[in-house]
Amino acid sequence: MSRILIVGRSGGTHLGGSFARAAERLGLPHALALVDLADDVPRLVRSLAWRLGDRRFARGDLFRREFRRLLAQEKTSLVLVLGTAPLGASELELAKAAGAVTAVFLTDDPFNTGSTGGWFRRLLPRFDLVLNPRRLCEADLRALGIRRLERLCFGYDRDLFKPSAPWPDEDLDAGFVGSADADRAPYMKAVAQSGLSFELYGSYWERQLSLRALARGPAAPDEFCRVAARARASICLVRRANRDGHVMRTFELLAAGAATVAEDTPEHREIFGANGEMAHYFTTPDSLVQAIRALVAAPDRRRAIRAHAAAMVAAGRHSYDDRLREILSMIGIGAP
Repeated sequence: MSRILIVGRSGGTHLGGSFARAAERLGLPHALALVDLADDVPRLVRSLAWRLGDRRFARGDLFRREFRRLLAQEKTSLVLVLGTAPLGASELELAKAAGAVTAVFLTDDPFNTGSTGGWFRRLLPRFDLVLNPRRLCEADLRALGIRRLERLCFGYDRDLFKPSAPWPDEDLDAGFVGSADADRAPYMKAVAQSGLSFELYGSYWERQLSLRALARGPAAPDEFCRVAARARASICLVRRANRDGHVMRTFELLAAGAATVAEDTPEHREIFGANGEMAHYFTTPDSLVQAIRALVAAPDRRRAIRAHAAAMVAAGRHSYDDRLREILSMIGIGAP
């Protein structure tokens, strides 16, 4: 097949890098158009463009020129955009004229005005294929007039998320890794006040006085995997601002072999199965504490949950290699 042109961010856990590594493992020709180029300006300029420019990128023009250059370099079968990128209708039409299928994976809810502008929603019907991981967005997306809308779950990066080696002792009752969204705070405070040993990782938790002592700052993937191994219960919360039914952490916890307590959503039930099979479910801050206590008191159950998670990962169903295969299958291109 000809090349895949991946549009996204790289570094850390950004999906541009994850899909590029997946393509490399699958032996697929690919190039990466880095969205980071459009943000390579002083922070104040970037912030003003974002806040006053309908969530636009400060130097989208630079990125569009780079995109056109890469597109002209080599025949391209698929342009895969991961999240919001500063493309316009003319770039998508240019890609289609060159014979490429244009697809976008919605890493955020495009109707979340905190992260996405109206210009991007207006662009979505121009794509050949829109890949959506969240059920609650579907009706709104169809109302935009999108040509082809398909469900695609998040996944995990095989290079970044795997069971910690050597496996550390379980010396922690509960752990959470995720940003300090306002709707998450009541859950974290309930665990903090429960008497359970608890560590909290992610951005901005230190700003909340009652949680400051537990805040450990952001966790890189290797630290995330160590916390998942150490914790008798790893907490998985969705993002309400995105109308999520599952999140990237859903699969990253599976890949790390965590004993998971997951927010009870239809999507989590599809992924984890019945309560106690690969996760214990909760719906409220109080029921979260109860779910953690149940796992803390049941080492055999924890081992079974970790074993089920390892088996699902070994079956090869949820890495970004698998997701890339799914995308190629949707557009009629075979993959290794």
